[in-house]
Amino acid sequence: MPFKRLINKVFGPSHDSQLLETATTGDIAGLKRALDAGADLNAKGEGGETPLMAAALAGHTDAVSVLLAGGPRVHTRDVNGTNALMRAAIKDIDCVRLLLDAGAEANSQDSIGWTPLMNASSFGQTESMALLIDRGAAVGARNSEGKTALMWAAMEGHPAAVTILIEAGADIDALDISGMTASALASEKGQAETAQLLIDAGASPDVPARNAGDPYPGWHGTPGGEHEDKPPPEIAALMEETQRWQRDLRSRSGAERLERYCQVKRDPGHFKAKTTCRRTKNQQLTAGQRATLLLSDR
Repeated sequence: MPFKRLINKVFGPSHDSQLLETATTGDIAGLKRALDAGADLNAKGEGGETPLMAAALAGHTDAVSVLLAGGPRVHTRDVNGTNALMRAAIKDIDCVRLLLDAGAEANSQDSIGWTPLMNASSFGQTESMALLIDRGAAVGARNSEGKTALMWAAMEGHPAAVTILIEAGADIDALDISGMTASALASEKGQAETAQLLIDAGASPDVPARNAGDPYPGWHGTPGGEHEDKPPPEIAALMEETQRWQRDLRSRSGAERLERYCQVKRDPGHFKAKTTCRRTKNQQLTAGQRATLLLSDR
């Protein structure tokens, strides 16, 4: 049993744990009582979660406002590298605005390269997307799979989000590390509306050939940033390893690919990466499909 749980069981919950609980539930009165009793604004629970992260993820705007008034560290990350803004981006524009006003970084990235804009795009949170872009979020930023916010919006079937990103200058022909464009990924996922929207905007309806000559195909970091042209070492390693697995998969027959895809074992300590096997009835990974190794539980 973790030490904090043991202490809580023996002596009752601490003010810190009460603060985290009330931030999660949005209990403003309880939250204020915990703060008045001396709870630490920056205390971390399991997984490195802070009260501000918990309130942001739940979309409790009032709780986020109360916590921010105390001056917490808005850039703190959990064990997966996510911060409060990344969590708020999937839920509530008011929390996003509060965090940005408090100094949260619009272009922050977690351990596998996800940004607040990618999170908002994948959940179709158009208001939060527009605000993030207005505050300087890079529409061309990529995660460890080389995917952009546009790709996630397209794959998840959010046409309004796709439109916002196109109008913001997103590259409709960008390739992920497996050589797929946003329109190709949308088509593969059965998202006909977003695929057609991209094609109408000028994207090719065909699956492009993979750019084998570039170890980080199409990588675009934050403009002017340290990693604008090349990803950080830890993300670069993930991208390179993924490409090695993909080359191996593509050299096999359809049946062999499916078997290999489902049997891959990953080091659980490497960003806690896990291989996910997606099975559908009678699924076969043919030469025309991309067997992409998933690097997280997303």
